[in-house]
Amino acid sequence: MHRAIARRTFDAVGPGAAAVRAAHDGVSGAVYAGVRGGARLAGRAAGAVAALTPLAGTDWARRPGVAVLEGAIGGAFGDHVEARHPALAPRMAVRHAGRDVAVDRTSLAAAFPRAEARVAVFLHGLCETEAAWGRPALDDDAPGTYGDRLRRDLGHSPVFLRYNTGLHVSENGRRLAALLEGLAAAWPVELVELVLVGHSMGGLVIRSACAEGDRGGLEWVGRVRHCVYLGTPHDGAPLERAASLAAWTLRRLPETRALATAIDRRSAGIRDLGHAYLRDEDWSGHDPERPWVDTGAPVPLLTSCRHHAIAATIGATPDHLASRLLGDTLVLHPSAHGRGRRGVPLDLAREDRHHLGGLHHLALLDHPLVYERLHSWLA
Repeated sequence: MHRAIARRTFDAVGPGAAAVRAAHDGVSGAVYAGVRGGARLAGRAAGAVAALTPLAGTDWARRPGVAVLEGAIGGAFGDHVEARHPALAPRMAVRHAGRDVAVDRTSLAAAFPRAEARVAVFLHGLCETEAAWGRPALDDDAPGTYGDRLRRDLGHSPVFLRYNTGLHVSENGRRLAALLEGLAAAWPVELVELVLVGHSMGGLVIRSACAEGDRGGLEWVGRVRHCVYLGTPHDGAPLERAASLAAWTLRRLPETRALATAIDRRSAGIRDLGHAYLRDEDWSGHDPERPWVDTGAPVPLLTSCRHHAIAATIGATPDHLASRLLGDTLVLHPSAHGRGRRGVPLDLAREDRHHLGGLHHLALLDHPLVYERLHSWLA
C-alpha cells in the first residue's frame, strides 16, 4: 500500500523527484523487509516452542476458551492450515469429553455406554466447535445441552461432531457422509433412527452430506428421520456477499489492493456461505471478478425424511425493520427458511418452519424456546 501511494505521488511530481524516489524506495524497502523477516522468525520460534509443549488431550486444551480460539482459527484459515500443516487441522470426528472418538464399535461403546437405537447428531457452524452447543449436564437433573435433554426426554443418544469449517461445504459434506456410514455400521446397538441437527453452516453441510449419501446409495441415508436447521443460510449470507464485493472494489486501485488481498485470505468455507454452495460444481465455476453472479444450482432436500427450520430475528417479527435489514445479525429470515433469491424455495411445510423473535444467531445454539420446538418436532 505504501509503495502504491508513493508511486502515484512520485509519478505526479515527475523526473525531478528521481533522486528522492530512489532514496525513499531503498529505505522503505529495507524497513519492510526487516519487519517481514522479524515476523517470520518470531512465528517460527513460537511454533518451535509450541511443538515442544503438546496440548492435545490435556485439561488446558479442553477449556472452553481454547475451543473458541480453535474454532475461530479453523473457520478463518482452516483450508490453509490443512493444505500446509494437515496434522494441525481439525478432523471430521465424533467428540466426547473433549477428545476425538474413533468410529469403531469398541471406541463408541466406551464413549457411549448408554447407547440408544435413536441417535441425534449435532453439527456446529462456522468458526465453532462442538463446545458451542453449551455445557453438558453434570447430572440428570441439570438442563445441559439440547442433546442431554433429548436423551432424557425422548431417548436419543446425542453425538456431537467437530469439523474443519474452513474447508468447502462440499468437502465437509463428503466427510460427514463417510463418517455417518461408519457410525451407522459401528454403533453399539442397532441404529434405527438418525436425527441430524445443524447450526448455521452445519445445516448446509448436512444437506450436502445427504445429497452425497443419497447419490452414493449409502446405508445411513435410509435411517434419517429428521433434519433440523437452526439459522442455516439456505439461500446464502449477505455479509459474505458484501465481503466479496468489497474485495472486488478494493482491487480496482493499487493503493487498496493490499486490503483486497487481506480480505481474500478468508477460507473456502466462508466463501461458500455467500451463495450457499453445496457442491463442487457450484464453487469451482465461481468467478471472483464477478462476485455478484451465483453459479450454484438448487439442491433438493432428501425426500425420505422430514425437514425443519428455525429462523431467528433480532426484531420481534420478521417484518420489523431491524429484522429485514439484519435478520438474526448474520442470516436473514427468508434465507433461514429457504425462501430467497434463487426463486426455488425449499419445500418446507408451514408446521416445519418456525420463527423466534428477539434472538440473535448464536442464541439458537442453547435456548429453551429452540429446544421446545425441537422436542415438539422429534416427539
